[in-house]
Amino acid sequence: MPDMAIFGRMESFAGTSQDIVADTIRRWLALGRYLPGERLPTERALSEAMGVGRSTVRAACRDLIAEGLLATSRGRTGGTIVLDATSRKLDRTDRRTLEKDVMSHFEFRLAVEPTSASLAAQRAKKTARSQILRLAQEDPDSLGVYRAVDSRLHLAIAESTGNELIAEAISTARTDFFRWADVLWRRIGWDTLPPEMQDFRDKHGPLATAVVGGEAELAERLMAEHLEEARDQYLEVLAKPRRGRVTELSDPR
Repeated sequence: MPDMAIFGRMESFAGTSQDIVADTIRRWLALGRYLPGERLPTERALSEAMGVGRSTVRAACRDLIAEGLLATSRGRTGGTIVLDATSRKLDRTDRRTLEKDVMSHFEFRLAVEPTSASLAAQRAKKTARSQILRLAQEDPDSLGVYRAVDSRLHLAIAESTGNELIAEAISTARTDFFRWADVLWRRIGWDTLPPEMQDFRDKHGPLATAVVGGEAELAERLMAEHLEEARDQYLEVLAKPRRGRVTELSDPR
């Protein structure tokens, strides 16, 4: 289980306790705190951790079940299960708006994450370096698991800088983007992606090795190249829909 500090504290915004709990769990799922197929903690554990009643947690989970993010199963081995799903629908969304969202997201990350990688290479503690290297060796077998492990790795690098502002900024940017952006990949399907696009180790191994080895300049360059490649892949997927509309991009669940 990754260091929970990188996932931030419980969300605080104007809304009911139920809304706050639901949005906190959405953030956890967007950032990979729990992988698809994993169980959330018990209702009791969540209520104690968040300082709210069990009925509030139960109602928030019902909202997330309705969104297709969670499911429940009964029996001795049952519980609340994380689904390989996304909470935002993209039907009837203008493609140019999505392109702008993608560009804005990666402009921000390109301004911040290469520096994050450089600082991590210089400052990361031994335990953090071990975690980064271990995460880079994961072998995800679905889009949901890939994205969750990807978030864990990028956030582990950000957290290892020791700069809370950098870590929180990267966490927020990823939460806002990946709540919806992977719908673009779902229209293609994980199984149809070429092996090189599914190879997590190949895409993240050299970056992790540079960070762990203390090679700050190399880590900075590899992070920038990694983000540029990811940006271009999203823009390529966006170029596929017909007639400039993304009418076919809603989650098929």
